[in-house]
Amino acid sequence: MKTYLVMALIAAVALAGALDLSSTALYAQTPSRSPDDYHAAFVGQNAYPTIEIGRCYQFVIQFRNTGRATWYRGVVNLGTDRPRDRIPGFIREDRCSGQPSGWINPNRVELREASVPPGGVGTFVFSYTVPSTHAEGMVREYFRPVADGVTWMEDCGCYWDVTVRRAVTVDPPRPPDSNSQTPSRNPDDYHAAFVSQNAHPTIEIERCNRFEIRFRNTGRATWYRGVVNLGTDRPRDRIPGFIREDRCSGQPSGWINPNRVELREASVPPGAIGTFVFSYTVPRSHAAGVFPEYFRPVADGVTWMEDCRCYWYVRVIAPTSAGPGVPSQPAPRFPDTRASDACDTRRNGENCVYYARCRVSSLPFNLFTYQQKTAIRNSSTPRVGSVAVMNIGLPWGHLAVVEQVHADGQITVKEGNYRPGQVTERTGWPAQMRVTGYYQP
Repeated sequence: MKTYLVMALIAAVALAGALDLSSTALYAQTPSRSPDDYHAAFVGQNAYPTIEIGRCYQFVIQFRNTGRATWYRGVVNLGTDRPRDRIPGFIREDRCSGQPSGWINPNRVELREASVPPGGVGTFVFSYTVPSTHAEGMVREYFRPVADGVTWMEDCGCYWDVTVRRAVTVDPPRPPDSNSQTPSRNPDDYHAAFVSQNAHPTIEIERCNRFEIRFRNTGRATWYRGVVNLGTDRPRDRIPGFIREDRCSGQPSGWINPNRVELREASVPPGAIGTFVFSYTVPRSHAAGVFPEYFRPVADGVTWMEDCRCYWYVRVIAPTSAGPGVPSQPAPRFPDTRASDACDTRRNGENCVYYARCRVSSLPFNLFTYQQKTAIRNSSTPRVGSVAVMNIGLPWGHLAVVEQVHADGQITVKEGNYRPGQVTERTGWPAQMRVTGYYQP
């Protein structure tokens, strides 16, 4: 019976891939924002795995949509649970075959299908690689479907018991290094000096960048892979908001857990240079803007090394129309009729936030509710290119971009989904439009 279930799951995944593996779902209608419309029932999952350290496993789970709302990719995801939104201790990628990991951020797995109507079955597929530092034993991994920004669905108690054991094969993808001597446990032996790094990148949403940074070992201890890593900093051990893998070329990401990058060399003696190389992919849901990403070398379990104030300014921009491989260019400043026309897409017509963010790239993220939208207001005066926040009497509120400010006090706005599924323009008094304030970029 289990064999047939697994075969059925694999067949469903293959069919979903054949139908639509695009990263952007075109909504047939505006996704419901009512928590009462979202419900799920467990259908099946593949077997509990036993995974050797350094090896990988692909997980498959299916749920039936038992609610009234259609599930859309980008709205309904599989969330980590118990505790809710936990960060798994495994590497969230497939380092064995290079397949897409399924993860869209540190605690969310993407819906495989573009949409799942009521009564249909939705599939979630994701991968884990066991890091070399992971302890042996059994880990219980809980998951639960969630309509992000709306509600968590039923807790089915769904989990995998993941058994981790030492590698018994002779060719693991990245075996632990055999150190020529026991690594030093003395904090005074570990010191580093910055040597070089590559350029601060501009990355389009859903594109990738490879980062490289080098440090000289200025201490007395040899650095060994698995002991000395590159850690996220400011705050220390933060979890980056980018996808920690290279979804563009499929190269190894360099990450060994949510906040550590592996040393490239097997060992770095005193006076030599160590290299850290890692990748980011910008998730579809990421805000545009400039984000400082700080890092610092660390001898894990021993000490953090010198704070060199090493960082990249990562500039995230909306995708250009030029296609893959063409250098990204900054979006034009508003007002600009070309920019306005470029945002008149079906997707933006179905969501006021999508349209406003296309026009104003600095618009903050997580604007699901009216309360969240009111938090971005920083002005009571309309200006061309500002974003009007409106209380339309519904829990999610509304956003519109100011196109003109007239001498009599009226404003002309352009907006997505004021008329369902369309980008439209209207003129009126701010009070009549129920404007409660503005976001000035």
